[in-house]
Amino acid sequence: MEKGYLAISADRIIPEEHKHVSKNTGNVTYEQYLVTDEDTGMLVKYIRYPKGMVTPIHDHHCAHGMYVLKGTLHTDKGDFRSLLPLHFLRDMGI
Repeated sequence: MEKGYLAISADRIIPEEHKHVSKNTGNVTYEQYLVTDEDTGMLVKYIRYPKGMVTPIHDHHCAHGMYVLKGTLHTDKGDFRSLLPLHFLRDMGI
């Protein structure tokens, strides 16, 4: 495969096997790393948030984006549902 392109088979994405417990809140998510680039520090994760989970307001040291694949993500900026076309949420870390 050409550098810069990556295909991941859906049957290889099994977030339930990758439980993550937040050291700050105790919240449980299921996070699977799909891509990590050691040269740039860029990473792509598949994260499943359990229904009803609330994440406290926080910030990030870098830009990040999200796709809502299933369900609804409730944020202080509004609700984002998994309707086609997929919602892409972008946060520039500000």
